[in-house]
Amino acid sequence: MTNNVTARIERLVLALREMSQEIEPELHVVSGVTRHEWRALQGTWPSDGQLRAGTSGLTEEQLEAIVAKTRRFRDIVHGRASSLPQPRLRDGDSFISEQCGCNTMKAVPAAQWFNILPPQLLSLSRPDD
Repeated sequence: MTNNVTARIERLVLALREMSQEIEPELHVVSGVTRHEWRALQGTWPSDGQLRAGTSGLTEEQLEAIVAKTRRFRDIVHGRASSLPQPRLRDGDSFISEQCGCNTMKAVPAAQWFNILPPQLLSLSRPDD
């Protein structure tokens, strides 16, 4: 079933695109399964072609539910991204700082970086997922 694109649908699609711009840069911190879920969620959005044609396969209510899911996804991804240690590069090399004891910092080669992450973050952070 196709629905005519309304001003409300256009606003909802715009909200989806804005959230997508917030989510995409953070996808490197989530698992491959989570990235797959994100792509699947994006696949439910009306296409540019549909919008240009003035039709959508979704009702306003269905699109509102997708916006709500996308908002939750964004909040979860942002929470995970902010809980990861922030890498610090020195002079273009591949060293990352690690908190060691009181207020001292120790440089750790990037290849060993995953060894310093808390176990609960390892499944979210591996680049090979």
